[in-house]
Amino acid sequence: MELGGNLADAPQDAPRLSRRAAQVRDAALTLWARNSYRGTTMKDLAEAVGLRVPSLYNHIGSKEELLEEIMFSTMNELLEKYDAATTGTSDPAVRLRLGTEAHVLFQSAHQREAFIGNREIVSLPPASRQRLVQLRDDYEDRFRQTIEDGAARGIFHVRSQQLATYAVLGMCNSVAAWFDPGGPLSVEEVAREYGLLSLQLAGYRGETQSRPR
Repeated sequence: MELGGNLADAPQDAPRLSRRAAQVRDAALTLWARNSYRGTTMKDLAEAVGLRVPSLYNHIGSKEELLEEIMFSTMNELLEKYDAATTGTSDPAVRLRLGTEAHVLFQSAHQREAFIGNREIVSLPPASRQRLVQLRDDYEDRFRQTIEDGAARGIFHVRSQQLATYAVLGMCNSVAAWFDPGGPLSVEEVAREYGLLSLQLAGYRGETQSRPR
């Protein structure tokens, strides 16, 4: 996984930030993914964007606030992507496939955020950590309820819907660790394949090659 980035370029997924604040955010993503949150000092962050430490506080409230902003905005955006991808269909097989594809596309586009989110949740203050865990539970519930719905309707055949949910999400989350844009498969191809794999994990007995619509 390539954790580097051009610290001079503002990230495109933070349009409401000033250019300098976006640079600070992007630098934090790269440094925290590479060196960890606790292993990166404010001096490291300031140097990465060509500022002195006192000037850094003109663009962020604190290191802790920046971590919270990154983790909560990432989780909220993932929820939005899932809901946008699955709205309008009541077919559990279609919902599971589309939700899985949306997750893979998001993970591949936010590799640093995913890495930090998995490792640095322990660095959040207890109250913030609890709120983030609740958001993650809400996201997990979307997949679990879809699989349970499919099982109740005879579309999915799996011994444990909860284990199937864990398997699908674990598979999707791993994409952030290994996906290489320069690799043999495009992200769209990976997403499509993972969508089909999610159906297999849920015990879907339809024709997966044609992909349920």
